[in-house]
Amino acid sequence: MIIHDFNPVLVDLGFLQIRWYSLAYIFGIALGWKYGINIIKKTEKNKYNFEQISKLNFDDDLSFNEFNQLLIEYAKNSPYPNIDQ
Repeated sequence: MIIHDFNPVLVDLGFLQIRWYSLAYIFGIALGWKYGINIIKKTEKNKYNFEQISKLNFDDDLSFNEFNQLLIEYAKNSPYPNIDQ
């Protein structure tokens, strides 16, 4: 049986720790963003007559969704009590 002693922290600056799996999230979002922009560029002239999303709207939507996900995760792990309970 193999037992690993893998340190999940890539860089430890004292006040900030960068972990290996956070890089997967960052690169995944960046590659998805780039892929989405490439699809928008390739489908500018479509034969199905659907309304094309602009690059600016795509950027805004993706940024808004990622920010909301961060807020939701913070609210789940918030040290403050929930008012609704």
